Amino acid sequence: MRIFIGCCSEIVDDQYLENSRKLVQKIAAMEDVDLAFGAYDHGMMGEVYHAFLKQHKNILGVTVDLYKEQLTELKCDKSIVVSTTMERAKELYNHSDVILFLPGGLGTYTEIFSMLEEHRTRMDDKKIFLFNDDFFYTPLLEELYHLYQEHFSSKNVDELIDIESDSEKIIKKIQNN
Repeated sequence: MRIFIGCCSEIVDDQYLENSRKLVQKIAAMEDVDLAFGAYDHGMMGEVYHAFLKQHKNILGVTVDLYKEQLTELKCDKSIVVSTTMERAKELYNHSDVILFLPGGLGTYTEIFSMLEEHRTRMDDKKIFLFNDDFFYTPLLEELYHLYQEHFSSKNVDELIDIESDSEKIIKKIQNN
């Protein structure tokens, strides 16, 4: 199974960093779980990369032309370079069996929206998890619920994504996938 872990490539608050680090280390230690990621060795994304590298897992790095030189510094088993971030999100979605979003910034939000829409229109059975650590994503979730309530979305957000603030529950759900 290959998991895409979407997260921030910037320096993040220690609380989010530590909670996400613990979760990722447990996922990386799971048997038969490989990584797809945004191919950047910085911030939480770098933590994700190193956790899987330390476990000797297969790593797929997907990046855009602008950052392709950074791929030479990474030890990816396979890499894909695309022109746009939208193509990048689609490649990450296509090459992943499970998707997990950790707290992140604008790029992570972009990936969340594009992958939710891809999931909604494909109607596939791919699992998407959102780690709502310390209610980080609650404002976003409230907006997504609002879209449903106002009939701008035919599906409620919890029909598309598994929202969880307990990292142990995420681990169990990934194991059962």
